[in-house]
Amino acid sequence: MNNKKHTRNDRGILLLGSLAVIGAIISVIADYFSGWSDNTNAMTTAFSLNLENIRGLFEYKPRWTYILGNYLAIFFLPFHIIGSYLIYLALRPVNEKYAKFYFYPAAYLAVLGLAITALMHLLLTLFNRAMKT
Repeated sequence: MNNKKHTRNDRGILLLGSLAVIGAIISVIADYFSGWSDNTNAMTTAFSLNLENIRGLFEYKPRWTYILGNYLAIFFLPFHIIGSYLIYLALRPVNEKYAKFYFYPAAYLAVLGLAITALMHLLLTLFNRAMKT
């Protein structure tokens, strides 16, 4: 049996890991609310610079789902970055250069994903205003 007592650092890493898992789960929920639509008849692609191609997503999706997804993403982004930091800590003893090579892009891409979510919310708001006029 392993009778090793947990040190403060072990407990801290366990706490950060738990927060990172919660953040990852809520990030998936945020993506679901932001980008999922069960009615995609008029939607040709979700990745396009042409607003007409994603019209089906904007027309039939309730606005509150974008708002909820956007705020979940904003508030739980730090937990996502904590998870990337924990992977960095695990890789650092092997090779610090590779650990940094992982962490910096992962943290940047997490923020970029949040920016895309916010952009989708902005497009939906503009689309809804244009439809009312």
